[in-house]
Amino acid sequence: MNYRRHLALGVVFGTLLAFPVLARGPSDPFQGVWGGVLNDRGRQRVELVIEADRKATLFNLDEREVLYPSALRTRDEAIHIEFRQLSGVFDGRLVTPYQIDGVWRQRGRHTKVSLRRQAGASVPFISRGVSDLRHR
Repeated sequence: MNYRRHLALGVVFGTLLAFPVLARGPSDPFQGVWGGVLNDRGRQRVELVIEADRKATLFNLDEREVLYPSALRTRDEAIHIEFRQLSGVFDGRLVTPYQIDGVWRQRGRHTKVSLRRQAGASVPFISRGVSDLRHR
């Protein structure tokens, strides 16, 4: 009986000590896979992958496009991403660890966008990894 109590206390204290490390996640709060819908000129599902080295890739799932930002900046909870090839800019704010709310601006039009953190990339039309595509 004493053995079980010590084991249970060890598990509880071990979990409590490890919890802050687990809760922190990546050091960059924007790192990860973010999905959402862009309702600009039709409904387009998009997935934004932000890597640890501040590289990013935008997948337009409906148009089967892969785009790379020309600039990506963050400050505190704010993120700014430019896509020169589209004349587009996304400005957003991390409202929770799992959601970025922002505005997509392109050629004088403004569209609100919410991106939600995804468990993993769901780009079925890409057979190679993101790093393979980047080296083309």
